[in-house]
Amino acid sequence: EYLAMIASTLHRTLPGSMCEMMPDYGCPAQAWTIYGLAEVLVSGVMGIDPMAYEKTVHVNPVFPAEWNEASIGNVRVGDMHFSMEVIKIGDRYSCEITADKDDWIFSTCRSDVDIVVK
Repeated sequence: EYLAMIASTLHRTLPGSMCEMMPDYGCPAQAWTIYGLAEVLVSGVMGIDPMAYEKTVHVNPVFPAEWNEASIGNVRVGDMHFSMEVIKIGDRYSCEITADKDDWIFSTCRSDVDIVVK
């Protein structure tokens, strides 16, 4: 719903662009406030919850009903970068993660999420 609200600002003030002021008053035209899109996708949809001080990343994806797969690449957490591909089959999520460090832990608190780290 939030992403639809953002998309609805397309062409409002400048042809071919979204309005600078997001529905929650964030401003994506400023590099440090792109959270209107990034936060929803990274934390909400992909379910990435980093705990860098513990070298742990919790993964709990929640896709919109129409989505069956998504991926994100070159995510930096602490001194580590990782990429993740998530596929939803029925009610289960399969997460394939590629990380550049092997001393980090990827975990989930849900029984419907399978994680494979390469």
